[in-house]
Amino acid sequence: MTNYVGHSVKRVRSKHWGDHFSRLLGQLPVVPDPNISIRTIHPPMDIEDGPFTLAELQAAKRQIVEGKAHGDDGIPPEILKRVDLDEIILEFCNKALGE
Repeated sequence: MTNYVGHSVKRVRSKHWGDHFSRLLGQLPVVPDPNISIRTIHPPMDIEDGPFTLAELQAAKRQIVEGKAHGDDGIPPEILKRVDLDEIILEFCNKALGE
């Protein structure tokens, strides 16, 4: 689809949003006194940012509720919970995480 100028609508929208966020986020913050200490609101969290582990997958599987409708992937929750596909799912998720 093209707009009245002949540019693709997707390209025009992307440029519009890119310009918007550049104006919004692209400038350094104005800090009146850089020596002011900033109060910590939340304590630091120990969040892993590496590949998913088998223990994390097994913990997620325990939270699956059976008897519910499948998601966008079309796989019923009972299959994910009961069939031993852990290694395949783990490999898939970690490949998706790395891309």
